[in-house]
Amino acid sequence: MAQQAYRHMDLEHARGRMSGCDDVMLTEIAQIMRTEAAKRLAEVEKALAEGDVELLRRGAHTLKGAAENFAAIRVVEVAKEIEALAKADDLASAQSRLEVLKKHVADLDAELQHFINRDQA
Repeated sequence: MAQQAYRHMDLEHARGRMSGCDDVMLTEIAQIMRTEAAKRLAEVEKALAEGDVELLRRGAHTLKGAAENFAAIRVVEVAKEIEALAKADDLASAQSRLEVLKKHVADLDAELQHFINRDQA
């Protein structure tokens, strides 16, 4: 079977980062990543709505770390920006990056879902 090329993540990076795990384990990790990304994105949105810079920093930091496992560079970069903005107590600028983060998380989520469903087609 031909290897699927993904634009928003790097499965070979993920395999290497997780000590060369097989596709069964990587599928489980991808499912966890989908859940974790959705939770952290909701946390970021809640933090911005409530003006909670510590929750914002923590949510962005955790999302960044999880996305790094899949080399999801776009998610990592925006989450890193939001984390820095939270540290600087700049909620307005962080808010302005939220839609970009949501788009990149959605792109990553779609690719993770495709990877999870690859054998069911």
